[in-house]
Amino acid sequence: MRSIVGLLSLLLVSASSGQSIIAGMVGVGDHYVDVAPDTLLSELNVHHSGYPPEQFQIDLDSDGVYDARFFTYGGGGLGGGAGGCQLQPEPWVSIIAHLDTSNGCCPGQYIALLADTLPMGHTISALDSFIQGQVYLWSESYGQASAPIINEWLGIGEHFIGVRMLAGIDTLYGWIRVNAYVQGARTLVIMDHAINRGTVGITSIDREPGLRVFPIPAEDLVTVHIPTGTVTSSVRILDLHSRTVRWSPFTGSPMTLDLSGLDAGAYILSVQVDERTIVHRLIKD
Repeated sequence: MRSIVGLLSLLLVSASSGQSIIAGMVGVGDHYVDVAPDTLLSELNVHHSGYPPEQFQIDLDSDGVYDARFFTYGGGGLGGGAGGCQLQPEPWVSIIAHLDTSNGCCPGQYIALLADTLPMGHTISALDSFIQGQVYLWSESYGQASAPIINEWLGIGEHFIGVRMLAGIDTLYGWIRVNAYVQGARTLVIMDHAINRGTVGITSIDREPGLRVFPIPAEDLVTVHIPTGTVTSSVRILDLHSRTVRWSPFTGSPMTLDLSGLDAGAYILSVQVDERTIVHRLIKD
């Protein structure tokens, strides 16, 4: 049974400031989502040829943009087969993970990124080792199939995955609670997740009445509509390291920003409105 623990006031300041979060705990200012009903992903034994993949996407801060996805897969035949479960984050999200070099499979050895199995109460912060990129929870193979063998997540019950997300000038820390068990099929249950909110004065653009940004994804131009009556000083586009790659003084609404010359990928739009900074993730095709 899941347990959510509210932090004492002594801990709430750090929990809501974007500096850390404790696995299984939610402080005032943290954003919490109960995945109801719990989502179950299964992977049958690899000799069951053609088992269809399953996936589940997660929006960590409920801003309408998916931040990561879990997926399972499995299949094979007499010559070999492979299956597994992986977590694929978007470019602005990193996972607490490590390189697994101890497991290998015929016909060779492998080095794979493996998500750490965090217990309840683990403090997720900058002291952890975060890796950007697709990570394994488990993997298996036989015969001539080329895949690592990773078993650390098989049948371990409730554990947590630690995440770090870049949101404008903020670095936010969060957790995803899953239940991993084996009962006929290797199964992962996604139960709930939580993450720090942005610092005071920083708001998601999706929640700002009258403020619109389109198209997303964009190609060379993006248009920003800002509500009348607001005092806006500047509009910036940041990369995922919070470096400004485009800047313009506010010239009136609607305002068009030129994205040509930027590489395809994820960026942050930052709008200074009144005494607040509003941020939103952009995708450039």
